[in-house]
Amino acid sequence: MAQLEGKVAVITGGASGIGEGTVRKFVGSGARVVISDVQDARGQKLAEELGPSASFYHTDVAEEEEVRAAVAHAVQKWGRLDVMFNNAGYGGVSGSICDVDMAQYDATVAVLLRGVVLGMKHAGRVMKDQGSGSIISTASVAGVGIGFGPHVYSAAKAAVIHLTKSVANELGESGVRVNAICPGGIATPIFGKGMGLSAEQADLTVELMKDRLAMGQPIRRAGLPEDIANAAAWLASDEASFVTGHALVVDGGITTGRLWSERQQASEARLAQFKLPGNTRATRTTREIHSNQQRFATYCGLRTMRGAHAGSGCARTGGLAGVIRSSTPLRGARRGPSRRRAGAPADQHARASVPTWCSPGPPSADRNVRSAPAATEERCLR
Repeated sequence: MAQLEGKVAVITGGASGIGEGTVRKFVGSGARVVISDVQDARGQKLAEELGPSASFYHTDVAEEEEVRAAVAHAVQKWGRLDVMFNNAGYGGVSGSICDVDMAQYDATVAVLLRGVVLGMKHAGRVMKDQGSGSIISTASVAGVGIGFGPHVYSAAKAAVIHLTKSVANELGESGVRVNAICPGGIATPIFGKGMGLSAEQADLTVELMKDRLAMGQPIRRAGLPEDIANAAAWLASDEASFVTGHALVVDGGITTGRLWSERQQASEARLAQFKLPGNTRATRTTREIHSNQQRFATYCGLRTMRGAHAGSGCARTGGLAGVIRSSTPLRGARRGPSRRRAGAPADQHARASVPTWCSPGPPSADRNVRSAPAATEERCLR
């Protein structure tokens, strides 16, 4: 039996992008789908292409009566409602918080948050009565992290995630599951539309966006509508019957942080700044990095640390940065030959024993690296 055999779904924003990909996936998996969208020509064309398992219904998700009517259309046509996918959305108002146009703010929130609330409200009524159903909403990685979208868009998507968990807690007792999907960089026309292009022009940007988005995350390709469609199909199916209140991140790993390769390159570049004996180029191997760590520690007046202590002292505290930042001497480190001889002025001897960038005092313009705070610079003298 197909994954969604016999199920009835309403998919908002179903005429293009992620919505269109999900409509195709659902119909191909045995479901009957109401394509709910404001793009009449595209929606009708898609419904005609997919045949009797698809039906288009004009819906502006910001208007309650239109959302209620779309749900009623599914029930009237096919007798039930098993899946509500609140997917309609757009980039909305952007720019500095100091310049937000409040009319655009209201329009953005009306689609991205009010539309989801309305979908949950009217689908929830039907599903509670029949004792089963799955409500899915499109959130975003912008709702779980910073820097992935405009302010209002990000706030609305974060609200969708929290709303999902709250409503799941209520409707779960009636056999209704409520989940969200958080897409990462998905190559769809939404980027072109966000630049003010027409729907037809925005379609032409998709291939360009595939190239632009391919290197932004550990998985080296752009996200595709099919990736989100597959996640939605699983959440809608009986295979996910014990999953509710969950925000499923589908992002190729972009929320895991800065790319490992970039961090390694930056680390090598920083290490190359230390003009230590033998360090004439950027370090390339772990052995070379470890060697330079030991050389740096010795240069600051510490004897070379024993292997076990070097590992716990340098590796776990961030290599060279850990040595600089450490507020207490590492075990296994003994005082080096730079200790003051009897009768020698303490300040004079200390300044002669260490490099200028490791000594106390204000930073100078010709230092090779940024100075640590005074309290930690003194660490090098002990």
